Amino acid sequence: MKTSLRPLALASLLLLFASSCAIPTVDVIPRYGQFDLDGHFGIVDPDIAPGAPNVNDLATAGFGDDDGYFGGRVDLDIGSPMFTFSTQQTTHDGSGQITAEISSGGTIVAPGPVESKMDLGLHQFLMTFDFVPTDWVDAGLGLGVAVADVDARVSQGANSVDTDQTLPIPQIAGHVGVQLGDFEAVGLISGFELSSSGDEISFFDLDLLARYRLFGGDERLAGSIGLGWRTTSLGLDYEDDGDEIDVSMRFNGPYAAFVFSF
Repeated sequence: MKTSLRPLALASLLLLFASSCAIPTVDVIPRYGQFDLDGHFGIVDPDIAPGAPNVNDLATAGFGDDDGYFGGRVDLDIGSPMFTFSTQQTTHDGSGQITAEISSGGTIVAPGPVESKMDLGLHQFLMTFDFVPTDWVDAGLGLGVAVADVDARVSQGANSVDTDQTLPIPQIAGHVGVQLGDFEAVGLISGFELSSSGDEISFFDLDLLARYRLFGGDERLAGSIGLGWRTTSLGLDYEDDGDEIDVSMRFNGPYAAFVFSF
């Protein structure tokens, strides 16, 4: 299920050129944060263990909190619509225990010790149209796409089970912003849920950022410092190459950010 990000980039450019001739404003937002992880996972090969997978707790299995990550976001405002692109990569690894057997070509027995590692990339492109554009408050609704890039492995001695999936997920999105002088608070929310032929996928993301302008004008050549909170949940219940997979992950955590406006 590996999927190229090239169509996403091409779609972004086409939307940009087709949308408006207004002079844009750009916010470039590098950020550093940490995610707490909780949820469960289960994988079963029906040829080895028929039936739905029993699940293991992610934290107990060793998929601990990340050690901190660098990410970024770019907001391009051309009046209406507003384009938002964000990206980040986190790593969750450690030693743990599983309580439910995992099978995919081979078997990892339970209960037993395991070594676990997951690299998670989260990338989003959103396009929202203002319907409350004022000097104090603006709000918008739109569409977008999220891409979850999951590369995970659970090992027990010489045996291991791994998955490497890139999942593009369509989004319904909204934004709300409030500005009071040098202070501004912005919230982005997006999500989608789909069920088809017994497969289910759900995604939800909430990104809150409060920032204070340190220097510069209202929009251009300005610098701000900010604090934010991001909550992301991903649920998957599907069949892949014959394996039955049940995964539910939820990430929560704060971040610090600088905002450069042009």
